[in-house]
Amino acid sequence: MTFSERFRVKPGAKVRLASIRTDATPGVRDEAEADELLEENRRALEHWQSVLWAEDRRSLLIVLQGMDGSGKDGTIRAVMRGVN
Repeated sequence: MTFSERFRVKPGAKVRLASIRTDATPGVRDEAEADELLEENRRALEHWQSVLWAEDRRSLLIVLQGMDGSGKDGTIRAVMRGVN
């Protein structure tokens, strides 16, 4: 199971966000592993950006929702580095 699959919600499933810890990192043992997963996912984003750009038919929309000061800007800087 990939990291992103741990957070994927199946269609029709009910989710109670209040029951999910905001600092949850299921399956990630330490910061080194988290950094490795981040880099792996960043490379995947770069790959799919290239594929979608070359295809010139579809796009990828990523929505980050959070209150002011929740870390959206930092997430964008960390995750989207190298992605146009």
